[in-house]
Amino acid sequence: MTIALGLIGTDGIVIAADTEETYGEFKNETTKILTGFQSAADGTLDVSGGACVITNAGDSGYVTAIAEKLAYTFLSNTERVEEEFADCLATTYAKHVTPFLSLPKEHWPEIEMLWAYSRNGICRLFFNDKSMPVPVQRYRAVGIDGSFAEHFLNKFWKLVDTKTLEILAAYTVFAAKRAVPFCGKSTQIVTLHQSHPADLIFRMPSKVVARWEDEFRSKWVSAEQDTVWKLLTQSASREGQP
Repeated sequence: MTIALGLIGTDGIVIAADTEETYGEFKNETTKILTGFQSAADGTLDVSGGACVITNAGDSGYVTAIAEKLAYTFLSNTERVEEEFADCLATTYAKHVTPFLSLPKEHWPEIEMLWAYSRNGICRLFFNDKSMPVPVQRYRAVGIDGSFAEHFLNKFWKLVDTKTLEILAAYTVFAAKRAVPFCGKSTQIVTLHQSHPADLIFRMPSKVVARWEDEFRSKWVSAEQDTVWKLLTQSASREGQP
């Protein structure tokens, strides 16, 4: 099971996901965020080619295969990257999903994708509505309880810099892991910058995310509760006045 999300900021896009993978009664830890970029002759990132970040939720084999195809499509350096993404998704659905639609719904493959790219100073984020790629305007969450994460983000998201959104992404995944069964393990965060040649893709160190989660657990949760109860008691006091 997975919780994964993408947030749009003023200077780029933040992608985050948990790392727990479940097979029946067994749990495993795995990476759910794939990055791709053009390499220069010396093996370093070729800024002119841009970069992409992909995460997903659903049937592991399907979403992993689609993520690799989307990354390969981007790395082909086509100028029609969005059209090629759409073609890739449509072809995959036609070949590997449509044949199952005659079966009961519980046998249908589950495929939820989030993919972002940065090229020539432009950053865009997409999700799939079945075989149709749809642009994201603010944020999007996919997975076992994407609706929980989106409700959470609806309260807190603002169009701010990615540094701030990295922490919000971590807090959102942390809240989902506390509330939703089968979401867990650690949290991965990758930021795709709009125009930052030295750091087009930034992967947040796991020790930083772990430190944030310790603070969420020890301070943020109780602070949120205290704030709400303070407002409740203030409102109750005002309502009791003549």
